[in-house]
Amino acid sequence: MAERESISISFTSEQARFLTSLVDRGRYRSVSEAVHAAVRPFQHRQAMLDAEIDRARSDIEAGADQLDQGRIVDAGAFFAEWDAELEELDRDRPTTHRMTPIVFSEAARDDRRAITAHTVEQFGIRQPAACAPTSSAS
Repeated sequence: MAERESISISFTSEQARFLTSLVDRGRYRSVSEAVHAAVRPFQHRQAMLDAEIDRARSDIEAGADQLDQGRIVDAGAFFAEWDAELEELDRDRPTTHRMTPIVFSEAARDDRRAITAHTVEQFGIRQPAACAPTSSAS
């Protein structure tokens, strides 16, 4: 059995009543046992999130390295090819399962850029040299 450590935690009155009711109804032997049961899925979700963030960081690093090495793909060409592939897939589907095309407005493109910039800043992902802001001489 794992070593136990005692910590103090506060709950709202509603949460305390809920935990106590679980013990009173025989679901758990103690409030601690009920809290342990609640923490396990939370730990699992956090581990999954951490793994996804690590994977995203790795993918971004790989993309940044490719960009630094000049191995880039024109975005317009990429999305045109992707749209063509999706249209081909869509033609093969029954009419009831056809996809509605997504059209990104200029505002949506700006939002994606802002989200990307925020993500880079938030997770400490290095910015590829080709994307680094340049100072303009006035």
